[in-house]
Amino acid sequence: MRVIIFTFLCLMSAGSYSATFYIDPINGSSSNDGSQELPWRTLQEVIENRLIESQRWSAPYSADSTLENVNVGAPVKAGDTLVLMSGYHGDIALDRYINAEDIVIQAGLNQTPTVSSIFIRSSARWVISGLSVSNSHSPIADFHTGVLVDVESHSFRGPSSEIRIIGNDIFSAPDVSHWSVEDWANLGSSGIDIAAENSTVANNTIYNIRFGITTFDDHAYVYGNSIINFAGDGMRGLGNYSEFNNNFVANAFDINGNHDDGFQSWSRNGQPVVGVILRNNHFITDFNHPNPALLSNFQGIGAFDGFYHDWIVENNVLQIEHWHGISLYGARNCTVINNTVIDYNDDPRMRPWIRINPHKNGTHGEGNIVRNNIGRIVIEDSGTVSDHNLSPSNAEFSNYFVGRNNFDLHLNAQSPAIGAGSFKKAPVQDADGTPRVKRIDAGAYQAR
Repeated sequence: MRVIIFTFLCLMSAGSYSATFYIDPINGSSSNDGSQELPWRTLQEVIENRLIESQRWSAPYSADSTLENVNVGAPVKAGDTLVLMSGYHGDIALDRYINAEDIVIQAGLNQTPTVSSIFIRSSARWVISGLSVSNSHSPIADFHTGVLVDVESHSFRGPSSEIRIIGNDIFSAPDVSHWSVEDWANLGSSGIDIAAENSTVANNTIYNIRFGITTFDDHAYVYGNSIINFAGDGMRGLGNYSEFNNNFVANAFDINGNHDDGFQSWSRNGQPVVGVILRNNHFITDFNHPNPALLSNFQGIGAFDGFYHDWIVENNVLQIEHWHGISLYGARNCTVINNTVIDYNDDPRMRPWIRINPHKNGTHGEGNIVRNNIGRIVIEDSGTVSDHNLSPSNAEFSNYFVGRNNFDLHLNAQSPAIGAGSFKKAPVQDADGTPRVKRIDAGAYQAR
């Protein structure tokens, strides 16, 4: 996967006049020219020494702001690539760097560059790929307990946009199996906060953290991430027209009164959250949890403080131990189709449901569809059509799935879910990408 990502980034950044610079904490020097033979020393030094030519919005930012040149004549320019060699590259801050083309910061082939945190503010068109980001990398005992990768828009300095965080390892500490509640409070950091329109968070491994990924602005694309061992929410999506696809979320820690969620959203300033897509995501309560004493029975997809308009929730697989499997409170024109939502174990008190409720203020939704799902269906809102759903008991799971106890919820050859679905609005592929052509099976997977 890393080779594919590396090749993709090289092609994406290649332009007619693009250049590649090298940064090597072990063999480099700040007095070098950044060539492969004479690399610079650390990424932090490159930024602090103003070696990147860019632009910034005139401040205070407004609709009339213009772009000003920054570090004119510096060697690194829009479209260039910074290749990082193994070693510690510092605590990274990119403040007011708006590029006309992507500047790519990526790990060299077979290299493991490390940083303690990344902060990006009022900047645009940056790609960060292949880095290891952790408080534990800092050479001083100074744990960064905020957000490890923090992308911010600023009312005075200006917005951020088009930031891509791809293929990084992000964690508070390499091992949290021994952490107490106090350790989580004092040492735990969150993974990625991104307040930047048209941004991408993809193929990252995020683990041993508080909150995993939070998107604040519109058109965020969050896919292929693994979020394991978290003490908060796995993912939170607060912007409009965002997509959360093919992510894996498991193992929450119960350290405080937060109601932990695999995915959570809520409206802000009375405005609905519009056009969110949740597709092909997996949520598991206990996937070899490192500290069962602190295991949290986290909620699945929780959207309790709507309204939510025009959502698509399809092909998600939830094997959790909480009644809130997929819950939408205040939904309008939302489709919940071909999901599989079952118990992690056999506790009947916590059997998860797919639930559509009115808004908390009592206002009913409208135009919602719940179809082709496997799971307990609870419809409390008059504005919902529910059909072609199956609700097997725990005792019947062995008749449906290949191996529920091994987290394999593919349909077995005799499953009652085969052919039980409707073609109406069904996704054209299942959670594995298998086409749904001759028939529609209920749940997230087509039987082979």
